[in-house]
Amino acid sequence: MGAHAFVSPDARFVYRQTLETDELLDLESGRRVTLPHFIGDRVIFSPDSSVMILQSFNDELLVRDTRTGDVKLRTRGLDGGTNLLRLNADGTRLLTADGHGRLVLYLLDGRGAPVRVAPPASPAISVGFSSDSNLIAVAGFSTFVQIYETGTRQLITEFGPFSEGIREAVFSPDDAALAVAGRDGGVEVWDLATRRATHRHRFTDQRACSVAWLSPTTLMALGCDGDVVRWELDAPPETIRQLGGQTWRVRKSGSGTIMVTRKEGPSNVIVLDHDTGATLAEHAPDGPRDPYEEARYGLDISADGTRAVTSSGTGVVSIHDTTTAARLARFGSPWGPGLGVAFHPSQAILVTSTYYGELVFWDAHAWERLSTVQAHSGGISDLAISKNGRWLASIGDDGLVVFDLDESLPWESTDALGEPLEREETMPLARKLRLGRAAAKYGAPALALTALEDSVSPVDRARLLMLADQPGVPLAWEQAEDAGEVSPAVLKLVLAEVQAEESSD
Repeated sequence: MGAHAFVSPDARFVYRQTLETDELLDLESGRRVTLPHFIGDRVIFSPDSSVMILQSFNDELLVRDTRTGDVKLRTRGLDGGTNLLRLNADGTRLLTADGHGRLVLYLLDGRGAPVRVAPPASPAISVGFSSDSNLIAVAGFSTFVQIYETGTRQLITEFGPFSEGIREAVFSPDDAALAVAGRDGGVEVWDLATRRATHRHRFTDQRACSVAWLSPTTLMALGCDGDVVRWELDAPPETIRQLGGQTWRVRKSGSGTIMVTRKEGPSNVIVLDHDTGATLAEHAPDGPRDPYEEARYGLDISADGTRAVTSSGTGVVSIHDTTTAARLARFGSPWGPGLGVAFHPSQAILVTSTYYGELVFWDAHAWERLSTVQAHSGGISDLAISKNGRWLASIGDDGLVVFDLDESLPWESTDALGEPLEREETMPLARKLRLGRAAAKYGAPALALTALEDSVSPVDRARLLMLADQPGVPLAWEQAEDAGEVSPAVLKLVLAEVQAEESSD
């Protein structure tokens, strides 16, 4: 009672579920693997039987290798329900979709997918590239800053120790030094060549939260309780402002200014003069506010210095003008804090993250979602894009992930993702076409037909009907011939094939 069995297309594998355990049977070798029970009743195999996907009642998705039973992917489905799942022929791509025009493509073979480098020694909260893009600094609750070589993804050295861990580590513009904000309140500058600390400063009664270089010899440091320090390295540090409230990040925003994000306080984004600390502009939300949504964590400045992106405690992303601090756009996910945000240095691309370990790529002009790539098993604490635009690094509790953007641009994976439609909103024709073409390309003909409706050619419609195994295929091919898009000889061959398939069913 309560047992279900699912057979792979090649009839070699059987996945059997009971009330307590799951079993994977290899009928060719006789091997039996007992697996933890997965609560759900939907199992789909790839056409070549190499992988299978399981969907639970709460829309969790689990992809397993059928030969070993190993988990290739575990993630939450689309918010609001995943109503289409499709694995490509060799099980290397998983496409999911919902009824609002959202597609998510998961890369299961490692080609074009993020490369998991190594788990951190303890939870990490900061990741950043050197100016020449060759090094990655990872910092967090570990007592050492770890330095990886980008191309080889090898750990090459560590800086420290720092008694209570690190909030942030940032390379200087000339890559000669590393500035470190310590959880014990210390700010230290380390020489990369000698691997020794050359300068030290300590905040009074507060942690050091963030550091930003104004030049190779000038540093800004931010205390977690709002103290702003300007530090010419050949002179004593100077506290130029005490903001009050809990602060999080400081970044150089343009000529003569810096930006600070606040977790708590009367405003959440502040523009300051980096010489005097004077407030030039700030963003204070109007009316009642959700303290988690208004708290600001991640912060990055666009390459042209005109826009800032911040992330909130609820996953909502805000775009601000770096001169006025005015909010220009607001979008994102209600799935909890995805703290990492970064602008691409040369393309109109913004990358954000979700609480469920996904990297989300946005059009930085229209603020439309382009694609979503699963990179971590849980929340992403921070992400960064290298100055040359090639590398993307993200950090979470499960480790450092590095993405080579030159090998596979993730925003080209689906080319059709967009914001979910509001109720009774009409989908624009251009978006319908993008969605339909992407769905057809990645093996979802039924979704393509729904999205494209009458905007496809008669031949393409007939092909999609046949691929989707839906009725009306012979009539669709005849209509394609009537439109002059298929020869009678080809029509006869196609109809014979369709009729043979229908008679064998």
